[in-house]
Amino acid sequence: MHPNPTATTVDDLATTVELARSQDVGVAERSAAFAVLVDRFQDMAFGYAKSILGDTHLAQESFLMAYAGLRQLREFKAFA
Repeated sequence: MHPNPTATTVDDLATTVELARSQDVGVAERSAAFAVLVDRFQDMAFGYAKSILGDTHLAQESFLMAYAGLRQLREFKAFA
């Protein structure tokens, strides 16, 4: 199972989030799925994080924190 690079539908988003946090696949597959999520949401997430945090570096680190906390995400739609 490989993530859809566009992940445009709710089903695609759910599949991509599940793959990114799955322990049943290798690190490379999880990383590739997370890269799809970053690609899709990076502009929105970075802008939002920077507006709240007021710091470019901290806003960039928010992606690392999102990756680290992905397994605790209860609702895949909340990823955005």
